[in-house]
Parts: sequence; C-alpha cells; structure tokens
Amino acid sequence: MTKRRIVLLGISSVGSGIALAGCSGGNPESENEDISNDGGSETEQGESDNSDGQAIFEITDTTDGTEYSVEDETVVGGTVVNTGSSEGSQTVELRSRGESLSEVEIQLEPDESYPAKFTYDSNSLEEGEYEFTLVTEDDQESMIITVIDNSPDVRIEYETTVGKEPEQLSSDFRGVWNPPDNSEGKREEGYKWVVIEITVLEGELDMEDIWFRSRVETEERFYELDHASDELTDGIQSRGSIKQGGNGIALYQIPENSEFVRWNLEETNQ
Repeated sequence: MTKRRIVLLGISSVGSGIALAGCSGGNPESENEDISNDGGSETEQGESDNSDGQAIFEITDTTDGTEYSVEDETVVGGTVVNTGSSEGSQTVELRSRGESLSEVEIQLEPDESYPAKFTYDSNSLEEGEYEFTLVTEDDQESMIITVIDNSPDVRIEYETTVGKEPEQLSSDFRGVWNPPDNSEGKREEGYKWVVIEITVLEGELDMEDIWFRSRVETEERFYELDHASDELTDGIQSRGSIKQGGNGIALYQIPENSEFVRWNLEETNQ
C-alpha cells in the first residue's frame, strides 16, 4: 500500500466563454458570445463632424482596471454622455477583438448621461486579463478587466491498493467485489481493481473533479474512474464535495497483466 499527498491549486471547472446578461437600464438581454482572453485591435471609428446643433455621445468612467473574482457578477462598460447641443440617439456597442458582443440603442438630451454597462457571470471566464471596447458613433474607449480565482487550495492524502480478490483489500470493499450481475460494480473478466482512498487534509474537495477528471496510469495507457465508486459508502460521486477531514474512495479497473504506475488528475488541476 502506498501513500501520497498532492495539492490541487484552486480547482474550478470553468470555460473561456463570456455569457453576457445585457446592458443596464432595462434593455433586453443580449445573445451569448464566446471570446478569447487575449486582446486584439478594434475597428477604428470614423471621426465625427462635431459641428453645432448635433448630439455628441462621448464615453467616460469606464470599468478599465477593474478586478473581479470568478464568483462575482462582472460589469463591463462605461457612462455615455451627450456633450452636444441637441437631443440625439445612437447605438452603443460592446466589442472584443473587433467582434460585437452586445449593443443597446439610447436617446439622450444635451448633458444627459446613460450607464452603458453590460453584465455577465465570471464563472464563464478563466483567470486572466480581458480587453473590451465600448463604442459610439463619436467615441470609443478600451478597457481591461482582470478575473482572479480566489478558490482555496485543496490538500489531499491518498493510499493506493491494487488487487483482484476481496481478501487483498479492506473488508469495506466486499460489496463491490461481489455485486449483483446487473450492478455497475462487477469486475470485468481479466481485470483487477485499483482502489484510491482519499483523505482531505485542507479545503473542500469537489468530487466532480475526481469523477470526471481523474485517471490511473499503467505503462500502456490511462484508465478512467469506474462508476462503481458511487456504490460505496464513502465512494466518489458525480455530485457533492468532501470537507476537510473527510474521506472518499475512487475505483478503477486495469488489465491483470498491467503494472499500475500512478493516479493523477488532469495536469491543469495539480
């Protein structure tokens, strides 16, 4: 039996797309769009003829330099002010890398302002910097926001046992060794079990990360978690978490003639 410790640095299952929830001021929700977190050049706006008697929509007070946690609702945008001498209406657009993410049509009197700010769930973003540009017919302002992951580190300790027969492992596993024929826990002919017993030393372990993203390695290939794990009292399941001091059991099957090398999570989680 072997025992190892690993640290899972701020595990979170997030993607890299932005799910916009629309602009403030009661405007309809915009359609969701995906963007990359590397900024790009924006389409230049033509210079307006700012003569007397026109509405001029300028942008101020952007969210440039704002920092958000992946758990926050993120706000991107600025304030649009009509600095001209006439009432007017324009489309205010939020862009990234030259692509339109969302837009809203606004009408302003002279000196009237509008909070053109778009919201989205930071859980749709990976940790990093994101560049946006707010655009009117008369002005454009770029801004960079930073998304940080404050998820605490998770420290776990685990023991590995490899065997084919019940007596080679703890009696706690007997229900998995000889389940009914219609159970998922039936060991495949010609295979042996790899049992990982996990103890959470610090933080809270999301079992979904183990369920979907862990595997055992042999000299030939990798093997995913066996769903018989959820038949155990402390078995890893596809939902839920294990708190500090708690235990979990993950099961895997590998060919009898294969040599177990190690257990791991996807590289991004270690």
